[in-house]
Amino acid sequence: KQWYQRRVRAAGGGLLAADVSVPEGATRTQFTPVRTAIAKIMMNSLMQAAQLSMGITFDATELIKARGKIKKLAADGKHANSSINDIIIFALSRVLPKHPHLNAQIGADYSDQFGVAHISVAVDTPTGLFVPVVSDATNKSLSEITYITKDLITKAQGSSLKPADMQGGTFTISNLGLSGVSFFTPVLNPPQAGILGVGSPIKRLKMNDKKEVIEYPEITLSLTMDHRPNDGVAGTLFLKEMKETLENIGSLIK
Repeated sequence: KQWYQRRVRAAGGGLLAADVSVPEGATRTQFTPVRTAIAKIMMNSLMQAAQLSMGITFDATELIKARGKIKKLAADGKHANSSINDIIIFALSRVLPKHPHLNAQIGADYSDQFGVAHISVAVDTPTGLFVPVVSDATNKSLSEITYITKDLITKAQGSSLKPADMQGGTFTISNLGLSGVSFFTPVLNPPQAGILGVGSPIKRLKMNDKKEVIEYPEITLSLTMDHRPNDGVAGTLFLKEMKETLENIGSLIK
């Protein structure tokens, strides 16, 4: 019976530490309970959804300029000190309701679509990855989103998140902007229909209207979506609107 159970686990890629001896010259690290839970969620995500990834780049000049203005306002006590990620979450919260097929939770044969974005924010901690939710983000101001996000990140890093803090998300954002990684393909956070990855800015050259070659910061957005309820065009339309919104972010956060 034990031999049969090991064969079943091996076929599913799930051999346990007790099933195999430590190879010569190797040091084994046993997964923590948190890492085991994360591993199970990621495996289930890849096995249960038809995941499709695509990307788009945008000129981050206006985004970085907006962050600079907000930083000055925050220094004078006139605005929350919103980060680049806070601003992107704010933009996302306004774009998602126009694409309810992505702002959704997916079942085996149905899709529950939402008119308001409840955005899960991926937070890396020494313990593992957590995804607390900014609930009702569509109806919150940039300052409100900033305060909520900072509070959730602090709780995540202090291991004080409650289960309720991580429930009800309709879409996830994962930002590697400080890592130096410009592009990646995020894995869906089930049962959600989509997740947006944000890469680090890199310097590019382009020609302006005066035929001058200028340097600008470019950021890549990578969308992973569940292909079961949606065709690929749904993702392209969403990414195109995110690009246009972020390249003109100043008009949104006035």
